[in-house]
Amino acid sequence: MAVINIYAWSSNHINNFFTGYIINPGATMKVATSLSFVFLVIPLLIKRKFIKHLLFVGLFIQISQIIAYIFNLSPSGVFALSSYATILMFTLAYASIYFVWVVKKNLYFLITNCLLYLLSSFAIFYYLLDKESVTTVIGFSSLSWNTSILFFINSISLFEIALIENIKNYEFQILPLKKTHPYNYFPYFFLLPIIIIVSISIAIYFNIIFPNVGIFIIFLFLNLTILMSIFLYSSRFIDFFKEISDKSKALLKTNSQLKSVNNELGEKNNYLNDFASLTSHNLREPIIALKELYNLYKEYDTEELTLNFKDIEAMYLTNANNLNYGLNLLTNYHEFIKSLGKDKITKIKFSKNLENIILELDYLKPKSTIISYNLIANLKLPEVYIKNLLVNLLINSFMNKLNDTDLKINITTTHTKTFFNIVYTDNSGFLITNNTKQIKNKHQNYSLHFLNLYIKKLCGKIKILPQKTIGNIITIKLDYPCIKSQL
Repeated sequence: MAVINIYAWSSNHINNFFTGYIINPGATMKVATSLSFVFLVIPLLIKRKFIKHLLFVGLFIQISQIIAYIFNLSPSGVFALSSYATILMFTLAYASIYFVWVVKKNLYFLITNCLLYLLSSFAIFYYLLDKESVTTVIGFSSLSWNTSILFFINSISLFEIALIENIKNYEFQILPLKKTHPYNYFPYFFLLPIIIIVSISIAIYFNIIFPNVGIFIIFLFLNLTILMSIFLYSSRFIDFFKEISDKSKALLKTNSQLKSVNNELGEKNNYLNDFASLTSHNLREPIIALKELYNLYKEYDTEELTLNFKDIEAMYLTNANNLNYGLNLLTNYHEFIKSLGKDKITKIKFSKNLENIILELDYLKPKSTIISYNLIANLKLPEVYIKNLLVNLLINSFMNKLNDTDLKINITTTHTKTFFNIVYTDNSGFLITNNTKQIKNKHQNYSLHFLNLYIKKLCGKIKILPQKTIGNIITIKLDYPCIKSQL
């Protein structure tokens, strides 16, 4: 339309529909306006690197007209000036393109383009209501109806362009209809209004329809275009937001799983650190002691030292037993770590588990050791956790047996509505004076640290009281419903 208007002015034939002369002879589309529209549209068709230059040329035309108004220059004909409103709307349009394509400032773009949309809408619908009185509005005296329509179309198109810029690089999976990616259907809202307006204008020019009828058809189509835009934007974005929502849910689920795995890895890493500590503490010391014992024997062989072989035998047996104890604890702890990754853990009755453990530790049991038990309650519990718990208690008693006293160990179990209770008593030489501190700090006592670890996995609590003479009373309360919910 802008190109046709330039041709009409250059051929001195402006009394036609394209210039707006038929609608309002005092408000025709000027050559400066047409050129400005050309510089507004060309950026949509060329490479981005030339945009700044074209915008500068367009703004130069507007500034030149403002200067002409300031100095009261009123050229006529081809050099006639655009209206104040036209100059303002071109400035807003150029600024909108600059903000959306050059500097990527969405907020500034929204402000300038919304103002452009409001001004062009005001002019269009003022023409619809009273085309004569629109010329009385300051700045709108020589604004033509077709200029207003072109600004209206451009404002909508610029919104579409901004939306394209924000989403054209995304590949959406949910596309219910063919070619419904916004990049494909947005241009139609730019082309269709122009095609309809040009077609109606030609029909009016050849007197096929009356001008007023053509104007109403164009206005109705513009409203239909807005309605179609709103509908398609809404329907497509419902799909896009649905996809984004689905992906967000999947991402949230993945993050949750990743967090769970990370926590599990962190927990296992702590267990591995404890495994290393247990290895160092329970194996290194007896191995070093055995090595020292061997060196002592070699010195005796070379330097003819006097040795008490009974003492050497006692030292050897003590350290060999300690090494065996450490290996057994290490093996059981390794089984405990392996069980953490299993979805299902074997459960057996407490009595069966205890019998298996006593049989397994028989070779480590010191002489004159009596193990008795009174199992009032006999529930099915996780095998590996209970095994580690009992092995830890028994080996701790074995290691601290007093030489001149029979080691007596008693295990009693009871069951209430909520708890499975284990009472473990012995008369070993291991006296716990500050059990809270020793349980929390593994460097205070490794046996108690790992005992507490196993009890936590069984949703339990531990209470340790020293007996009046020797030994300890260890009370363990396991939350049975909690154990069942975990397994």
